[in-house]
Amino acid sequence: MLRYVLGLKVGAGGKTDALIADETGGIVGHGRLQGAGSEALVEHTDLRALLEEAILGATHGYEGPAFRLSKARIHLPVPGLDLPQLLNGPILKDFFESLEDCQANRCSIAATGALGKSYAGYNVVTLVAGIGSMGWACASDGRTADAGGWGAALGDRGCGHSIATRAIGYALQAQDGLIEPTSLAQRALDYFGLEQLGDLRAAPDRKTGIPRILLSGFAKEVFASAAGADLVAIRLLNEEADYMARLAGALVGRLGIRDNQVYVIPSGGIWRGEGEFVKTFTSRLAELAPKATILKPRFDPVVGAVLEALYALGVNVSSDVICRLRDSLPDQLSAQ
Repeated sequence: MLRYVLGLKVGAGGKTDALIADETGGIVGHGRLQGAGSEALVEHTDLRALLEEAILGATHGYEGPAFRLSKARIHLPVPGLDLPQLLNGPILKDFFESLEDCQANRCSIAATGALGKSYAGYNVVTLVAGIGSMGWACASDGRTADAGGWGAALGDRGCGHSIATRAIGYALQAQDGLIEPTSLAQRALDYFGLEQLGDLRAAPDRKTGIPRILLSGFAKEVFASAAGADLVAIRLLNEEADYMARLAGALVGRLGIRDNQVYVIPSGGIWRGEGEFVKTFTSRLAELAPKATILKPRFDPVVGAVLEALYALGVNVSSDVICRLRDSLPDQLSAQ
C-alpha cells in the first residue's frame, strides 16, 4: 500500500502552495492560493484556515483510492508555532496518520529544493531575505548554525522591512535637507497614497501604523529607484546586501568551512530584485567565502518540502523518484 506525503509552502509574498505526492514521486495534487499568506504569516492569524484551503485544493478532483498523509514538511517562516495544534482542526486532522509527523523548517527545505536532493554531505548556507531575514548553515558533517532572524524591532537587515523603513527614513532626511535629494520621497508618496511624508512617521508601528506587509512591499520601489541611478537607493541596497554577505561569512566562519566548497542558497523575494543588491552581495561573498557558489534553485521550496517528507518517511529517494516527481509537477512549479 502506497504512503503519501505533503509539502506545504506558505509564502509571505502572497502565494501558498500545497503539494501531495506518493512515495514513488507521483504527484497526487497541487493546490495554490494567490494573494494569501502574507497577513496570516505576519500577524499569526487565520493560519489554520489558510492551510485547510491549500490542502483541500491539492485534493480537489482526486479520484484515486483513499489515503492519509504519513509525513508533512512545511516551508513556514514563522518561528514558535505549535504545528500539531495548528493542524488539529475538524477538517485537517483526518488527513494525517499522526499530527506529530508535521514539522516546519524554511531554511533546510529551501536547501533541499535548491539542490534537488538531500543536503547531507554538503556544506550549505541558506539566506532568507523576504519580509524578514535570517541565515542557516549546515556543514557536511551535520553541524548546523543559524544567525539573524531576531525580528524587525531588534535589527534584522537585508530584508524588505529593513530596506523599506530605512528608505523612508532617508526620504524624510532628504526632505529636511540632511542628505542629498532622492527619488525615494516621491515614490513613497505615490506608493502609500499620501500627500506629505510626515504621515509616514508611524509606518514602522505594527499596531497603529501601516501594515507590515504593505510597508515591506515598498522595497520594490527602492530597487526601482536604484535601477534609475538614485544614489541614495543604491547606497542603501549596497549596505543591506553587504549585511547578507556578512551573515553568510559569519555562518561559514562559525562552522569552520571557509576553505571548503559551500553552496549558498538565496531564498525569499528580495533576491528577485537583482541589480545592485545581488551584484554587491556576490562581490562581498567572494571576499568572505572564496569557495562559495551561489546556487540557482533546481526546485521550488514546496518540492523541497515534499522531498524532505519523503526522506523522513524512510523512502529511498533515488534518481527515478526525483525524475518522476519532476516530470509530474504542475506547470506552475516546473518552471525553475
